[in-house]
Amino acid sequence: MTVQKRDVKILLVLLGVLFLAASYWFVYNPLSQQADSLQAQTQDLKPRLNTLRGYYHDLDTYQNAITQTKNTVEKERSRYPDDVRPENMIMYADQLRNNFGIDIQELSFEDPVPCLEFKGFQEGGNKNDPLNLTAYQRSMTVKCGVGYAELKKLIDFVYQTDHRTSVDTVNVSFDSKTGKLTGDVMLNQYFIAGTGNAYVPAQVPDVEKGREDLFGTVSAPEQPEG
Repeated sequence: MTVQKRDVKILLVLLGVLFLAASYWFVYNPLSQQADSLQAQTQDLKPRLNTLRGYYHDLDTYQNAITQTKNTVEKERSRYPDDVRPENMIMYADQLRNNFGIDIQELSFEDPVPCLEFKGFQEGGNKNDPLNLTAYQRSMTVKCGVGYAELKKLIDFVYQTDHRTSVDTVNVSFDSKTGKLTGDVMLNQYFIAGTGNAYVPAQVPDVEKGREDLFGTVSAPEQPEG
């Protein structure tokens, strides 16, 4: 079989056409569709990109706000010790007695009551260890006698105490014999357990051994001279 030169040219042209068609359908067209898809995705991401650019532009503002918030949280957290025990509350009552001259007759204590459970973090190294924390309230009832002006000052003092303290109830009446108010004042103190920190004991001043009356409210009768 003899193929003429003209037929060879036609075959080459047909092969070229087939090659161009195959390139279009199997190379150019898929790539074009992929490019259109990427362009559409790019358009969809533009609003997000603009938002992130805005965040980056205000990065210093956000970092300063985070630092301020962290400092506020740490300052408030420092007002909650890791535990509140009767000895802590006894020393607090003694502080009230010294500051306001209240006549303490009796102290009674309640067991701690959980108020809130929440998650916290203990900073350490390059990671934050999660903690399961519980906030507790412990109450102390102070049976005492106190002047009206001193009572008002005492209440103000309670709410200015470094460790979170509040007045729960005040139940007093006027004593015409002493000219003072007598009754009960219930105080609440709060602490957060679960931090893993060791309990720091209350600073108790030296007391003479065998002394039964810590607040000096009992006077022994004088012994007759022999």
